[in-house]
Amino acid sequence: MSLRQHVLISIISAFVMQTATASGPSDELKPATFSYYKEINNIVVQRVVRALVVDIARADKSLITITFRLDGSGSLKDLRVASSSANRYVERASLRAVQSLKLPAIPKPVIAEQGHNWMDINIEINISDIVKQKT
Repeated sequence: MSLRQHVLISIISAFVMQTATASGPSDELKPATFSYYKEINNIVVQRVVRALVVDIARADKSLITITFRLDGSGSLKDLRVASSSANRYVERASLRAVQSLKLPAIPKPVIAEQGHNWMDINIEINISDIVKQKT
């Protein structure tokens, strides 16, 4: 991967992270849970951005939503990727990017805050932001 692609991934990931935390679950989550959510969000967004930057010309200006449940050990369950467009490339590339992730186990303080050892994750990524940065 080129230096330009690394820089692009960093910029896009930071932008998406700011967007997600500004309008996301911050009002609802307790401190440990929110920190863990941000960590998971950052890992997932970076992986998806890397997958889409490889062939950005095939991506469109849609919004994708990635949802899954994390179990206590960090394994993904019920992974789904939805898109606001019919671009199957974006959906498949995003799904493949996230499918094989082994995420960090849920920390004990998060389990204590939530009262259970699983966490539902919902991440939105605006593909048009990636396309704008690339072009």
